[in-house]
Amino acid sequence: MLSEASRQLSEARVVEFGSAKNSRGKMREVLLFGNGLGRSLNNEYFELERGLRDAWDDDEVLSEADRDLIRRCLNNEELIEGEEEIWPRGENELDPLQKVLAACDLVRQFEREDQEGWLTARGQAFPDAIRSFIHRAACYYHRFNGSLPQNFVNPLVDFILESRSHVATLNYDDLLYRSLGSGCIDFQCAA
Repeated sequence: MLSEASRQLSEARVVEFGSAKNSRGKMREVLLFGNGLGRSLNNEYFELERGLRDAWDDDEVLSEADRDLIRRCLNNEELIEGEEEIWPRGENELDPLQKVLAACDLVRQFEREDQEGWLTARGQAFPDAIRSFIHRAACYYHRFNGSLPQNFVNPLVDFILESRSHVATLNYDDLLYRSLGSGCIDFQCAA
C-alpha cells in the first residue's frame, strides 16, 4: 500500500502560475497540493465526511442550538433515506454555511453600538459556531498518525530548493507541513 501511495505521490503534477523567475533565471513554479496526499495514504480517514462528523459530534464545539441553526442552512431534501439526522456531510453542504457566515459578517459591519442590532444574539454568535465547527473538522486531520513517504519527500524537497518554487496547500491536514517543516525548508503558513 505504501509503495503504491509513494508512486502516486511521486506522479503529482506541478502547476505553474505566471512567469516569475528565480535568481538563476529559471521559472519559479507553484506547487499546489490538494487532499490527494492524505487520501493516497489512507483514503477512508481523509474523507471530508469523517472530519465533519467528528466535529458535529463534539458537544464542546457545537451546542444543540448551534446544530439546529446549521441544519436550517442545509437542504433537507438531501436527507439520506433511512437517516433521521441532518448534518453537513460534504462541500455542497458547507457552501450554504459559508454564505450564511458571510451574510452575518456583512450585516454586523453595518450595526452600530448606539442602535438596536439587526441580528439576534443567536445570529451574532452563529458565525463563531460555524468557524468553530470548521476548525474542529480541520483539526481531525491533524490527528492522523502517519507521514508522507521519504521517497516522495526527499525529491520534493530537492526540487523546491533547486527551483526555489512556492508551495501552496489546500489541505486541512498537516502532512506537508510536517514533512517540509523539519528544518530543511523555511516555510510560512498564509491564512
